[in-house]
Amino acid sequence: MSTTAVDRVPERPGPLDRLLGLFSEVHPGEGARALLMLLNVFLILVSYYVIKTVREPLILETEIPGFLQALGIHDTAEVKTFAAAGQALVLMAFVPAYSWFASRVDRMRLIGGVTLFFVANILAFAFSVHAGVPF
Repeated sequence: MSTTAVDRVPERPGPLDRLLGLFSEVHPGEGARALLMLLNVFLILVSYYVIKTVREPLILETEIPGFLQALGIHDTAEVKTFAAAGQALVLMAFVPAYSWFASRVDRMRLIGGVTLFFVANILAFAFSVHAGVPF
């Protein structure tokens, strides 16, 4: 005799599931995954805000390269503006490409790979600053 969804006894929520159930709908067994997702989002947001506060002074205090001065850019605030515009243009091409890639890759591998990619970039940046590589 096979077991169907109707014959199965529903799983009871654990203490973590009940605790998180106070804030949102959490099904039995989802508590640990919900906490991992919360930790992941928290780390992404903290990293973003730390990097943003480090990036702004670096942009505003650096010397303007000669090729940008030849283009008529003479102020670091202009560099920051044009850099933001360049990022927007790059993202306009990158987001559809990432969406296409993400739809063809296992979700957990994608999350792990993207997280490791950004951690590697942050570490490379930190080591470069420590080594005295010019910005």
